[in-house]
Amino acid sequence: MLMRLELWLYKKMTAVRPDVVLRLNVDIETAFSRKPDHRYEALEKKISIVPKLSFNGAPIIDIDSTEPLEKVIEQAREAVAAVMDCYKTAG
Repeated sequence: MLMRLELWLYKKMTAVRPDVVLRLNVDIETAFSRKPDHRYEALEKKISIVPKLSFNGAPIIDIDSTEPLEKVIEQAREAVAAVMDCYKTAG
C-alpha cells in the first residue's frame, strides 16, 4: 500500500511543471567528501542521472555546487529573483 501511495504522489508531483529548477551539479570527489556515509558507486550513479532529468520541460538553471556556499546561494537567489521579476512585470 505504501508503494502505491508513493507512486501516486510521484505521478502527482511530476504532472506539475515548475517555474524554474535549480540543478546543483557536483563532482564525485566533492559529493563523497560531503556524504562519506554513502557508497561511492551510488553517488556516481546519482551524479550521472541528474543531468538527464527534464522536470517536465521547466527551465533549468545549472549551479556548480563545488563553488563556495556563499556563491551557490547568491546564484540561486539571483535565479529565483529573475523568475519572481517576471511575475511582477506580467501581473
